[in-house]
Amino acid sequence: MSAIEDLVTELAKLPGIGRKTAQRLTFYLLKQPAETATRLAEAIRTVRARVTACGECGTLTDEDPCAICRDPRRDANLLCVVEEASDVTAIERAGRFRGRYHVLGGRLSPLEGVLSTSTHFMLKTYKRFGVLMHQESSDERLSVSP
Repeated sequence: MSAIEDLVTELAKLPGIGRKTAQRLTFYLLKQPAETATRLAEAIRTVRARVTACGECGTLTDEDPCAICRDPRRDANLLCVVEEASDVTAIERAGRFRGRYHVLGGRLSPLEGVLSTSTHFMLKTYKRFGVLMHQESSDERLSVSP
């Protein structure tokens, strides 16, 4: 497999990028100065090395806690529970929500037995907001009580 085909194959694995778009991106990068590809590769390496989940809310950040959790102007009594960190970005872009977040890190469907991949974040957050959680051992369903 050629170097061009390798890059097309890897780019096509990205969400929303089909084979034709991957080919266009590959040929675009080949037409650019070498520094462009170097900066892109370095940006990818840097984000992989520095970005982790915030210890407070679970969103992706390069600082812990994240800027949202550190912001004293945020309403700590208002919680928005979202499925993925990208949901936080979308809500923040709207500029209307002034509370805090809890990122589940995946789909949560207790009735189907699907619990969060970030259960420790969920327990910590719910405890902070005074919500009692317990798991019924007989059917493995999660209950939340105010």
